[in-house]
Order: sequence, then C-alpha cells, then structure tokens
Amino acid sequence: MDAIFDLEFARATMVLAFGLLGWWIGARVNLPAPALLGSMLLVAIVTATGLIPPPNFPQWLRVLVQSVIGGYIGLKIDRAALASTRTLLVPIMASTVWFVAFTLLIGYAMARLTSMDLYTALLSATPGGVAEMTVIAMAVHADVAMVATIQVVRFFCSNLGIPFLVRRGINPCPLPRNEANTAATTLPAPRGLHWLACLGVGALGGFGLDALQVPAGGVIGAMLAVAIVQLAGARLRTLPARARMLAQTFIGVFVGVTFTQQTLIELQNSFAIIIGATLATLASSFMLAFVMQRWMRLDAGTAILGCAPSGLSLMPVIADELGAQTFIVSLFHLTRVVLVILVLPIIFRFLIA
Repeated sequence: MDAIFDLEFARATMVLAFGLLGWWIGARVNLPAPALLGSMLLVAIVTATGLIPPPNFPQWLRVLVQSVIGGYIGLKIDRAALASTRTLLVPIMASTVWFVAFTLLIGYAMARLTSMDLYTALLSATPGGVAEMTVIAMAVHADVAMVATIQVVRFFCSNLGIPFLVRRGINPCPLPRNEANTAATTLPAPRGLHWLACLGVGALGGFGLDALQVPAGGVIGAMLAVAIVQLAGARLRTLPARARMLAQTFIGVFVGVTFTQQTLIELQNSFAIIIGATLATLASSFMLAFVMQRWMRLDAGTAILGCAPSGLSLMPVIADELGAQTFIVSLFHLTRVVLVILVLPIIFRFLIA
C-alpha cells in the first residue's frame, strides 16, 4: 500500500514539475496565459506520449485550486457589477439557449451521419465539462471513450487556439465598452483584510458546494462566498500574483493529464468525426460571439471568450490574463453550466421514455 502511494506521489510530483517548466517555457515564448496554457500543453505531451502515466490528484487539491480561481473572480463582483447584471442577463440567457440548441443540433447530425448512437453524440457535442459529460456517459451507457476524447480535443482546441486569436486582435476595431461593463471589471482597492482571508472564505464556499456535489462547485462556491462577503461590506485583498499564477499552473496540470495515450488512439480511429464535431462547435461559438458583441456592445475579446466552448475554471482566468472583462465572461460560462446541467437530464429522460 505504501509503495503504491509512493509511486502515485512520485508521478504527481514529476507531472507538477513539468507543469512548472511549462509555465516557464510559456512565459519565455510569450504564450497567452503562460502559467495555464504552458503547463497544460507540456503536461499533455508528457502524458499522451506515455513518458509519465497520468496521476490521480486528490479531490481536495482540485477543489482548493478551484477555490483560488473562484475567489479571485468573486473579488470582481461588487455592487456596481451586480447592478450591471440587470442589463446583461437577457442577452446572456439568450446566448445560453442558442449554445444549447446548436450543440443539440450538432449532436443529432453526428448521430444521423455516423454510426454513433444518439446518447454518445449529444454528450460529445455538449461543452459541459470533460468530467461531467464522462460521468453522464457512464450513467446512460454511452461510448465513454468517444465522449471523453471529443470533449478533451475540443477543450484543448478552445483553450489553446482562442487565446491566440484574441491576443492577436481578430477584430482590430472593438466596440467601446459601456459603463456597466467597465464597472464589472474593476477590482477592489488593495486595502482591506489580508489575502489569506479571501483564500479562507473562498475555500469554505468551494468545499461547501463540492460537498453538495455541485458541478464546478469549487469555482462557483468560492466565487459566491467571496462576492457575498464583499457585498456585505467587507473588503478583501486580492491574492498575490504569484499565488494566482501557481493556481493557474495546477489547473493547467489537471487539464493536461486528461490527454492520455487512449485519447490519441481514439483520435486516430475517429479523426474525421472528432475534428468535424470540434470545428462545428467552434463555428457556432464564433457566430454567437459576433451576435453578442453587437447586442451587448462588448469588445471582441470578451465576446469570444464568453462564448467559447470551454469551462468555468479556465476561460475567466484567460480573460483576466488577456485584459477582457472577466466578470462578464464568468457570467456567460456560469449560466451555461447551470442550464446544461438542468437541461441534459430532462432530454435524456425524454429520450428514454
């Protein structure tokens, strides 16, 4: 037993070391969000080539790291940001309905045009998170390997490709930010309780929602807890930049280890299906971003990152690194996660009936 634990600990330590190296390399080559994307890319290469078998990181560590990210997002939620949501909720809800409808259409098309069953196709096309969609696939007896592979490939394409497009300015003349949007990105003044208080409040919220088995509970719980404390009148300091970068490195490592040798095998066997599904989802996201940019008068970066088929743990971090409006990006992804988790069980219940 001790030998197994020591081996697992050694694997985790080596993978984390590669994650830190990826952060350093990413910073040297001027990669967008280098701590996150650099670690994710290098660890994916290491695990996919079989150099180091992917370790199983403990759940408490994952939740703690998510709490750091969620707490930092929560610092951006103050009374001004909350007031701005009145004008944002309608278009964000409309965008979420668009997103879910298009992914369901893509899933249905995949089921009709390939030998894939409908459950597998729908779960593969829905960007609800690699872990969440894989768990649902197991529950409904879908093709788990195919679902996981398409989710992972899309996840990597979104989180590696979209930041490059945003940073290179695919829209050289972004629309001006309105006052509500600008207010939502302003961090609190540096005065206030020590940053450890922010970390503690975030961890309490993160572990609380994770205990209730809420998807992405670490991020959502920490974000809500810190926001509530701030709205109650307390002033919390933001975490040091190094601490945030370290948390981003851990997130990158957690995502990187999902890209395994089995992923490469599935990718080789079903290359056309996987790439086709990924490109269709990305195309739908870019069309949605185009509409949202003009409806909400957002800058191009915020619209694209908010509509990206990615996860709540990553895109707000990338938005903050690239200077986009983090609160709005978080609101897009939070609304989408909630609706997907609510809608999918109803759809599957209907299909089973």
